[in-house]
Amino acid sequence: MKLPFVKECALANKEHQRHKRQYAHVHHKTGVICVANAFFDLPSIYKAALVFHELGHLAGADGELEADKLAEEMFGVEIERVDSEFGENLECLFDD
Repeated sequence: MKLPFVKECALANKEHQRHKRQYAHVHHKTGVICVANAFFDLPSIYKAALVFHELGHLAGADGELEADKLAEEMFGVEIERVDSEFGENLECLFDD
């Protein structure tokens, strides 16, 4: 499913090239979650967690763990941080 507020961004692509775990950011374009092209190749458990995390930032969270916690409270999800081939300490959702 394509989300209209998730858009590829040249700056996100540059950030991802510098830091493998950096797939997305907010506050660059109003109301948009900017993502690197590599985001679209991630398994859905990472993509969903990254979107929820960035929504936590859009809702007002400044810190990384604060964004996870706010997203968990707002959407009833559990975001875990895992080390994987896609990056270290990367946001992830697991189906229960």
